[in-house]
Amino acid sequence: MRLPDNELSNCYTVGELFDLILALLPDRSTAADRCATAMCFYRLRRAVLRLAPGIQLRPSMSIDVLRGLSVRSLYKSMHINEGLRPPIPYISRWGALSLLMAVTGPVGLLLAGSPWWLAVAPLVLCAVLYRLSPVRLPPNAKTFRAFVELVAARNIAELSAQGARLRPPEAWKALQVLCRDHAEPSDGEINQDTLIYDRRLARH
Repeated sequence: MRLPDNELSNCYTVGELFDLILALLPDRSTAADRCATAMCFYRLRRAVLRLAPGIQLRPSMSIDVLRGLSVRSLYKSMHINEGLRPPIPYISRWGALSLLMAVTGPVGLLLAGSPWWLAVAPLVLCAVLYRLSPVRLPPNAKTFRAFVELVAARNIAELSAQGARLRPPEAWKALQVLCRDHAEPSDGEINQDTLIYDRRLARH
């Protein structure tokens, strides 16, 4: 689903964004009866078992059960073998530093009068360091259930096309999960009145 930019610019609250999504939502309520979260749970479990055979997974388990796995490998297994779009990768401090150096290093060398080929060297080094830096699991996912819900929300359109329910309650839950993954509101809950950005700031 792609939301028109001109209509998105008029959405100031999560509720207004949800209304826009509902207007574009396809009507699959009569045929679809499967639970998107359950579908996602079994696919994620298969992805994990490919990397760690024998591991026991339950929704209520702490996300720490996955800490021993390579997140890059897990995300690759999710995408290639299960057709799931993984969460946004959270990189370590070293990864973030590498990205920063990849921009500032070459620019600094060029401004200092160094030849262009010398400026390419730190770019290559930083790219290698970024690839080697660990990717972390989403910090807001404290349990395996929360991780499953996040992945289900990111893949809700594809899961719906495969028979998952996508009525207004399921669409609202998916939007809540996605919003919470990007920013935790001060009151800890995403509701219809939660601001995406302040109208007063938008006027300036």
